[in-house]
Amino acid sequence: MSDLTTLSILDLVDDEMIRALATPANYRLGQAILQIGRVDLIESNPDRISARVNGSQRRKVSFWCDQGHLQWRCSCTLKQRHVFCKHCVALALTILNRASTME
Repeated sequence: MSDLTTLSILDLVDDEMIRALATPANYRLGQAILQIGRVDLIESNPDRISARVNGSQRRKVSFWCDQGHLQWRCSCTLKQRHVFCKHCVALALTILNRASTME
């Protein structure tokens, strides 16, 4: 088991976590964005991942680790940072898909 200082985003993201953070509607919309290939990674390392996500508008989404906790930001929710929107879901599912193809 990793300690809090060495956890990566891959250690923190799983389908159960995504479903717990997102509303059912945002989960479905994020799946749809992923299925049509609208997630473009722009930065990817163990403790920070950023992407351009194209739903109805182009958004920048970032995930990072902070003391063993996943943090996120999407340009669609700058005033409501606690919201795990459809763009966050699409990026999280992209991370899971890429991790499963690397195993």
